[in-house]
Amino acid sequence: MLSRFKIAGAGVYKPRKVLTSREMDDVHGCAAGWTESEFGIVSRHVAGDAETTSIMAAQAATAALADAGWEGEAVDVIIGGCGVMEQPIPSTSALVQDKLGLGASGIPSFDVN
Repeated sequence: MLSRFKIAGAGVYKPRKVLTSREMDDVHGCAAGWTESEFGIVSRHVAGDAETTSIMAAQAATAALADAGWEGEAVDVIIGGCGVMEQPIPSTSALVQDKLGLGASGIPSFDVN
């Protein structure tokens, strides 16, 4: 029997702080309007000190579970795909698993960085 990978729900977390392109220009010493004209960025969300990778991922995962109509125990695996890990050990996915209340569930979790 062939198993298939399926995404049943999606979730997003956006950091609370928003920087405008003008603010980014000021921070980087660029002329006003440069960031928007060069990259098309009008604004971007920037994580604060309390918004760790695992906290943001757990919030997005909670939204994805709700979108799928699932309880946490219905998850087969937790795969963390992030460009900036929170710490080397344990993996970010293990931290997310714990924040979802699934730390002792036995659900496999791993990161793909």
